[in-house]
Amino acid sequence: MQGIKLDEVLKAINGELSREKSNISSVIINDISIDSRQINGGELFFALKGENFDGHDFVDEALNKGAAGAVVQKDKALSHSGKGFMIKVNSPLSALQRLSNYYRKKCGYRVVAVTGSTGKTTTKDMLGSILNRSFSARKTEGNYNNEIGLPLTLMSFDETTEVAVIEMGMRGLGEIAQLAEIAEPELGIVLNVGEVHIETLGSRENIARAKSELISFLPQTGTAVLNADDPFVSKMHRLTEAEVVFFGIEKKADIEASEVSVSDLEGTIFELNTPSGKINIKLPIPGRHFVYNALAAAAAAVKVGADLNSIKEGLENFESSSLRMKIKNVAGITLINDTYNANPVSVCAALDTLAAVNTTGRRIVVLGDMLELGFKSDDAHRKIGNYLLKKGIDALFTIGNNARLISDEALKKGMCREHIYHAGEKERAVEKIIEFVKPHDILLFKASRGIKLEDVVDIIIKEIG
Repeated sequence: MQGIKLDEVLKAINGELSREKSNISSVIINDISIDSRQINGGELFFALKGENFDGHDFVDEALNKGAAGAVVQKDKALSHSGKGFMIKVNSPLSALQRLSNYYRKKCGYRVVAVTGSTGKTTTKDMLGSILNRSFSARKTEGNYNNEIGLPLTLMSFDETTEVAVIEMGMRGLGEIAQLAEIAEPELGIVLNVGEVHIETLGSRENIARAKSELISFLPQTGTAVLNADDPFVSKMHRLTEAEVVFFGIEKKADIEASEVSVSDLEGTIFELNTPSGKINIKLPIPGRHFVYNALAAAAAAVKVGADLNSIKEGLENFESSSLRMKIKNVAGITLINDTYNANPVSVCAALDTLAAVNTTGRRIVVLGDMLELGFKSDDAHRKIGNYLLKKGIDALFTIGNNARLISDEALKKGMCREHIYHAGEKERAVEKIIEFVKPHDILLFKASRGIKLEDVVDIIIKEIG
């Protein structure tokens, strides 16, 4: 974070200083924090309130540990230890968001925002890898893509940052609009509209409305990057006066891929077609669905100013974030750890990738619950059970109450009973998997983030390694 004067902070968040400081113009804030446990000294602590905690309970601790000051809610009666200062505001969260917007404009970096039901992080990682060849580019770390994480992300950059690539997640209508108001992106990418969050939004049409808030917010001088192959996304061009760039494989688009092929588990090959030329790309990650992420990243990179060679180098050398198609060979057994998240579209895409692998061993999938599917959950899980049979999967292990429906459907459609095992607990599944697997087998692990299926992967690696 670039240092910011205290009087600038007060003005940006409309804050009231709890005690006068005669030298207010000389006070510099060099960092911010929302966690009193991580105070090192000199930070401005924001007392945020969550479902299970209230940051106001930790203000004294933060100040005693060396925080320069704390941003607190006006109506809170708080004791003051004598160290540091407090700034009173109507809402510490709103204050954090307002300060991050002020800071983003003060630093002057360009903002590229990415949203979609699947692939946000992979696209962000690809675009960051491309842009760092020609620019000082920074990106969202981890899953800092919500109303708290995004402001923290914006304030982690500084005046040396030229381009910021950020994710925008959402759980309901109006949330991406709020994030866009904070970040003020110049370029917005919408990847796809799936059934993630249908539990709260009720329909894909509503999910599309929520995602389209990013496009509606773009300035006339900005650029919207849209998936031509997704009917919910392609029609979003009607919502903006900004320039629109389409990417796709099936439909006519400005940025296209042709001759797509998956090279076993080594990667994915395709020809990238752009208005300025064509170039062959080999992604270091297997799966046709990742080509869409690459196309979106390439389209955005072109608009930012990257050339074809930078795009090729960036895509071919990007490193995917943890728990996304991470491949490890242990004792002759190949494990594909794709446990970061799961929904019907991403699970089917992972099964497509597994089915395309040439192997002398068995193709085995370990699947956990897909969450946030609401009234469509039962049907979605059953469809996965049917789909994996069509893909020639040899054995199935499921974990969780919802995932049982995958096993039930697979059995119903004809999979051998001896090759299906359902476990309510991860520990019991581990035992059965270790008993079952043998050299040359390939195991794919996938589930929603809340299941933490990576724990199963870690134990299996430890036990068979």
